[in-house]
Amino acid sequence: MALDRRRRRISHDSIADYLHRRAVRFSQKLKKQSTYEKFVWDKKIQRDLLNLEGDLNLYFSVKAEMKMQRKRLSEIDRLRRMKEEKRILFPSRHNNKSEEHNSSISDSDRDDEDFQVETPPKSVTTPPAAHDEDEDDLSCLRKPRFEYRVQTGYEWNKYNRTHYDHDSPPPKFVQGYKFDVHYPDLVGKVPTYEIEKDGDRFDTCIIRFRGGPPYQDLAFRIVNGGDWDYSSKRGFRCTFEGGILRLYFNFVRCRYRR
Repeated sequence: MALDRRRRRISHDSIADYLHRRAVRFSQKLKKQSTYEKFVWDKKIQRDLLNLEGDLNLYFSVKAEMKMQRKRLSEIDRLRRMKEEKRILFPSRHNNKSEEHNSSISDSDRDDEDFQVETPPKSVTTPPAAHDEDEDDLSCLRKPRFEYRVQTGYEWNKYNRTHYDHDSPPPKFVQGYKFDVHYPDLVGKVPTYEIEKDGDRFDTCIIRFRGGPPYQDLAFRIVNGGDWDYSSKRGFRCTFEGGILRLYFNFVRCRYRR
Protein backbone atom coordinates (compact mmCIF):
# COMPACT_ATOMS: atom_id res chain seq x y z
CA MET A 1 0.00 0.00 0.00
CA ALA A 2 1.56 3.24 -1.10
CA LEU A 3 1.79 6.00 1.45
CA ASP A 4 0.50 9.42 0.55
CA ARG A 5 3.46 11.76 1.19
CA ARG A 6 2.84 15.46 1.04
CA ARG A 7 5.69 17.71 0.07
CA ARG A 8 6.37 20.52 2.49
CA ARG A 9 6.36 23.93 0.90
CA ILE A 10 9.26 26.12 2.13
CA SER A 11 8.92 29.83 1.57
CA HIS A 12 11.72 32.36 1.09
CA ASP A 13 10.90 33.97 4.43
CA SER A 14 11.47 30.73 6.30
CA ILE A 15 14.82 30.24 4.54
CA ALA A 16 15.90 33.79 5.42
CA ASP A 17 14.80 33.28 9.03
CA TYR A 18 16.77 30.03 9.24
CA LEU A 19 19.92 31.65 7.85
CA HIS A 20 19.55 34.57 10.27
CA ARG A 21 19.19 32.29 13.30
CA ARG A 22 22.19 30.26 12.14
CA ALA A 23 24.26 33.41 11.79
CA VAL A 24 23.23 34.57 15.26
CA ARG A 25 24.24 31.24 16.79
CA PHE A 26 27.57 31.39 15.01
CA SER A 27 28.16 34.95 16.21
CA GLN A 28 27.33 33.99 19.78
CA LYS A 29 29.80 31.16 19.55
CA LEU A 30 32.49 33.65 18.55
CA LYS A 31 31.41 35.94 21.41
CA LYS A 32 30.42 38.78 19.13
CA GLN A 33 27.63 41.19 19.85
CA SER A 34 26.48 41.51 16.26
CA THR A 35 27.11 39.73 12.98
CA TYR A 36 27.73 43.10 11.28
CA GLU A 37 30.26 44.33 13.83
CA LYS A 38 33.75 44.90 12.44
CA PHE A 39 36.36 42.92 14.36
CA VAL A 40 39.38 44.89 15.63
CA TRP A 41 42.31 43.46 17.55
CA ASP A 42 42.85 44.78 21.07
CA LYS A 43 46.52 45.42 20.37
CA LYS A 44 45.60 47.62 17.42
CA ILE A 45 43.26 49.66 19.62
CA GLN A 46 46.00 50.09 22.24
CA ARG A 47 48.52 51.11 19.58
CA ASP A 48 46.15 53.69 18.13
CA LEU A 49 45.47 55.12 21.58
CA LEU A 50 49.20 55.41 22.29
CA ASN A 51 49.73 57.30 19.02
CA LEU A 52 47.14 59.93 19.87
CA GLU A 53 48.31 63.52 19.97
CA GLY A 54 46.24 66.17 21.71
CA ASP A 55 42.47 66.07 21.92
CA LEU A 56 40.52 62.90 21.13
CA ASN A 57 38.06 64.83 18.99
CA LEU A 58 40.87 65.86 16.67
CA TYR A 59 41.84 62.24 16.23
CA PHE A 60 38.44 61.25 14.83
CA SER A 61 38.47 63.79 12.00
CA VAL A 62 39.26 63.92 8.30
CA LYS A 63 42.41 65.93 8.89
CA ALA A 64 43.78 63.38 11.34
CA GLU A 65 42.90 60.54 8.98
CA MET A 66 44.78 62.24 6.13
CA LYS A 67 47.75 62.74 8.41
CA MET A 68 47.85 59.04 9.31
CA GLN A 69 47.48 58.12 5.65
CA ARG A 70 50.51 60.26 4.74
CA LYS A 71 52.44 58.67 7.58
CA ARG A 72 51.67 55.18 6.32
CA LEU A 73 52.65 56.10 2.75
CA SER A 74 55.96 57.57 3.93
CA GLU A 75 56.68 54.35 5.82
CA ILE A 76 55.97 52.30 2.70
CA ASP A 77 58.27 54.52 0.62
CA ARG A 78 61.03 54.20 3.23
CA LEU A 79 60.82 50.39 3.15
CA ARG A 80 60.86 50.42 -0.66
CA ARG A 81 63.99 52.62 -0.72
CA MET A 82 65.72 50.33 1.79
CA LYS A 83 64.92 47.34 -0.41
CA GLU A 84 66.32 49.06 -3.50
CA GLU A 85 69.50 50.05 -1.66
CA LYS A 86 70.04 46.45 -0.52
CA ARG A 87 69.51 45.24 -4.05
CA ILE A 88 72.14 47.66 -5.36
CA LEU A 89 74.66 46.95 -2.60
CA PHE A 90 74.23 43.18 -2.69
CA PRO A 91 73.29 42.20 -6.27
CA SER A 92 74.54 38.62 -5.97
CA ARG A 93 72.40 37.94 -2.91
CA HIS A 94 69.35 39.40 -4.65
CA ASN A 95 69.92 37.25 -7.76
CA ASN A 96 70.27 34.10 -5.67
CA LYS A 97 67.01 34.79 -3.85
CA SER A 98 65.20 35.52 -7.10
CA GLU A 99 66.51 32.29 -8.66
CA GLU A 100 65.32 30.29 -5.65
CA HIS A 101 61.94 31.98 -5.93
CA ASN A 102 61.70 31.27 -9.66
CA SER A 103 62.57 27.61 -9.16
CA SER A 104 59.65 27.24 -6.75
CA ILE A 105 57.06 28.79 -9.10
CA SER A 106 54.36 26.38 -10.27
CA ASP A 107 51.20 27.03 -12.23
CA SER A 108 47.86 25.26 -11.94
CA ASP A 109 47.19 22.21 -14.12
CA ARG A 110 44.69 22.35 -16.96
CA ASP A 111 43.05 19.63 -19.06
CA ASP A 112 44.21 20.68 -22.50
CA GLU A 113 47.24 22.82 -21.62
CA ASP A 114 49.69 22.56 -18.73
CA PHE A 115 52.54 24.83 -17.61
CA GLN A 116 55.27 23.10 -15.67
CA VAL A 117 58.42 24.53 -14.16
CA GLU A 118 61.40 22.28 -14.53
CA THR A 119 64.84 22.56 -13.00
CA PRO A 120 66.75 24.88 -15.32
CA PRO A 121 69.76 23.25 -16.95
CA LYS A 122 73.27 24.44 -16.37
CA SER A 123 74.30 27.52 -18.32
CA VAL A 124 77.34 27.11 -20.50
CA THR A 125 79.43 30.21 -19.77
CA THR A 126 83.10 29.14 -19.93
CA PRO A 127 84.88 27.16 -22.66
CA PRO A 128 86.67 23.96 -21.61
CA ALA A 129 90.17 25.43 -22.18
CA ALA A 130 90.09 29.00 -20.88
CA HIS A 131 93.07 31.21 -20.07
CA ASP A 132 93.59 33.08 -16.83
CA GLU A 133 92.67 36.41 -18.41
CA ASP A 134 89.40 35.01 -19.70
CA GLU A 135 88.62 33.62 -16.25
CA ASP A 136 89.23 37.04 -14.68
CA ASP A 137 86.90 38.67 -17.21
CA LEU A 138 84.19 36.09 -16.64
CA SER A 139 84.45 36.48 -12.87
CA CYS A 140 83.41 40.13 -13.24
CA LEU A 141 80.29 39.15 -15.17
CA ARG A 142 77.11 38.11 -13.41
CA LYS A 143 74.39 35.68 -14.30
CA PRO A 144 71.15 37.36 -15.42
CA ARG A 145 67.93 36.62 -13.59
CA PHE A 146 65.50 34.49 -15.58
CA GLU A 147 62.11 32.78 -15.52
CA TYR A 148 61.68 29.51 -17.36
CA ARG A 149 58.42 27.69 -18.15
CA VAL A 150 57.54 24.64 -20.22
CA GLN A 151 54.18 24.35 -21.95
CA THR A 152 52.87 20.79 -22.16
CA GLY A 153 49.54 19.40 -23.27
CA TYR A 154 47.76 17.11 -25.69
CA GLU A 155 45.43 17.45 -28.67
CA TRP A 156 41.96 16.02 -29.03
CA ASN A 157 42.40 14.76 -32.57
CA LYS A 158 40.49 11.84 -34.05
CA TYR A 159 43.00 9.27 -32.84
CA ASN A 160 43.00 10.54 -29.24
CA ARG A 161 39.21 10.86 -29.18
CA THR A 162 38.95 7.24 -30.32
CA HIS A 163 41.47 5.72 -27.89
CA TYR A 164 41.25 8.09 -24.88
CA ASP A 165 38.72 10.04 -22.83
CA HIS A 166 38.76 12.66 -20.06
CA ASP A 167 39.14 10.03 -17.34
CA SER A 168 42.19 8.51 -19.05
CA PRO A 169 43.68 11.36 -21.14
CA PRO A 170 46.40 10.84 -23.73
CA PRO A 171 50.07 11.38 -22.79
CA LYS A 172 51.25 14.97 -22.77
CA PHE A 173 54.07 16.32 -24.89
CA VAL A 174 56.06 19.56 -24.97
CA GLN A 175 54.26 22.20 -27.02
CA GLY A 176 56.45 25.25 -26.39
CA TYR A 177 58.55 27.33 -24.01
CA LYS A 178 58.48 30.72 -22.31
CA PHE A 179 61.64 32.57 -21.32
CA ASP A 180 61.92 35.85 -19.39
CA VAL A 181 65.55 36.98 -19.06
CA HIS A 182 66.25 40.18 -17.11
CA TYR A 183 68.95 42.62 -18.29
CA PRO A 184 68.29 45.78 -16.21
CA ASP A 185 71.83 47.19 -16.58
CA LEU A 186 72.19 46.58 -20.33
CA VAL A 187 72.51 49.93 -22.10
CA GLY A 188 72.70 50.59 -25.85
CA LYS A 189 72.48 46.94 -26.85
CA VAL A 190 69.72 44.43 -27.56
CA PRO A 191 70.26 40.83 -26.37
CA THR A 192 70.00 38.03 -28.90
CA TYR A 193 69.44 34.27 -28.90
CA GLU A 194 70.57 31.42 -31.11
CA ILE A 195 69.95 27.68 -31.44
CA GLU A 196 72.90 25.27 -31.21
CA LYS A 197 73.27 21.52 -31.59
CA ASP A 198 73.41 19.41 -28.45
CA GLY A 199 76.36 17.25 -29.43
CA ASP A 200 75.22 14.03 -31.13
CA ARG A 201 71.69 14.18 -29.73
CA PHE A 202 68.80 14.79 -32.10
CA ASP A 203 65.92 14.96 -29.60
CA THR A 204 67.28 18.05 -27.78
CA CYS A 205 69.09 21.28 -28.67
CA ILE A 206 70.67 24.26 -26.89
CA ILE A 207 69.17 27.75 -26.88
CA ARG A 208 71.70 30.42 -25.87
CA PHE A 209 70.94 34.00 -24.82
CA ARG A 210 73.69 36.58 -25.37
CA GLY A 211 73.45 39.94 -23.64
CA GLY A 212 77.08 41.01 -23.44
CA PRO A 213 78.83 42.74 -20.51
CA PRO A 214 78.06 42.93 -17.64
CA TYR A 215 76.12 39.69 -18.09
CA GLN A 216 77.14 36.13 -18.82
CA ASP A 217 75.69 34.02 -21.59
CA LEU A 218 72.73 31.88 -20.57
CA ALA A 219 72.08 28.48 -22.18
CA PHE A 220 69.19 26.01 -21.80
CA ARG A 221 68.69 22.49 -23.08
CA ILE A 222 65.24 22.25 -24.69
CA VAL A 223 63.32 19.64 -26.63
CA ASN A 224 63.85 19.66 -30.39
CA GLY A 225 60.15 19.71 -31.20
CA GLY A 226 60.51 20.78 -34.82
CA ASP A 227 59.79 24.09 -36.50
CA TRP A 228 58.59 27.10 -34.51
CA ASP A 229 55.23 28.71 -35.08
CA TYR A 230 56.05 32.41 -35.59
CA SER A 231 52.41 33.50 -35.63
CA SER A 232 51.51 35.99 -32.90
CA LYS A 233 48.04 34.45 -32.74
CA ARG A 234 49.63 31.18 -31.67
CA GLY A 235 51.58 32.83 -28.85
CA PHE A 236 54.90 33.80 -30.44
CA ARG A 237 56.55 36.80 -28.83
CA CYS A 238 60.09 38.14 -28.94
CA THR A 239 60.46 41.59 -27.35
CA PHE A 240 62.96 43.51 -25.24
CA GLU A 241 61.16 46.08 -23.09
CA GLY A 242 61.98 47.44 -19.66
CA GLY A 243 65.23 45.48 -19.49
CA ILE A 244 63.43 42.13 -19.95
CA LEU A 245 63.89 39.85 -22.95
CA ARG A 246 60.69 37.86 -23.48
CA LEU A 247 60.80 34.89 -25.83
CA TYR A 248 57.58 32.86 -26.11
CA PHE A 249 57.23 30.25 -28.83
CA ASN A 250 55.25 27.12 -29.65
CA PHE A 251 56.08 24.29 -32.00
CA VAL A 252 54.13 23.74 -35.20
CA ARG A 253 51.40 21.21 -34.51
CA CYS A 254 51.23 18.30 -36.92
CA ARG A 255 47.72 17.23 -37.87
CA TYR A 256 46.77 13.60 -37.52
CA ARG A 257 46.30 11.81 -40.83
CA ARG A 258 45.46 8.20 -41.53
